[in-house]
Amino acid sequence: MSDVVARVAATVRDEIRATSAYSTHKPSGMIELHANENPWPLPASLRGEIAATVAEAAVNRYPEGAGERVKQSLARAMPIPAGAAIAAVTIWISSSEPLPSTIAAPAGMGIARASDCLTRSPAPSG
Repeated sequence: MSDVVARVAATVRDEIRATSAYSTHKPSGMIELHANENPWPLPASLRGEIAATVAEAAVNRYPEGAGERVKQSLARAMPIPAGAAIAAVTIWISSSEPLPSTIAAPAGMGIARASDCLTRSPAPSG
């Protein structure tokens, strides 16, 4: 057994190693949408609300680096277990950033299950 195979066997849970990769197929005769795309435009009322919010935002300043206000809002809005530290909320800026945490989850790096990772990707990555 190679060193890599032995390390994987020692650190990744059996049920994770037993899974297989999934594949996607390209349907014919359909419009392809990426994960963050929507075939319908935003309603005019929502576009106005977004425009008003952006008009008041301090876009001339860098956002708070640690995202504490966003984390607190997420902790209030999402099913975060009572008593869990706000540090348990992690913010990623692209869909590829959660990958290291998801990989670390089976290795017991402080996350009980990969499904415990909460993510929201604000923009398409790639």
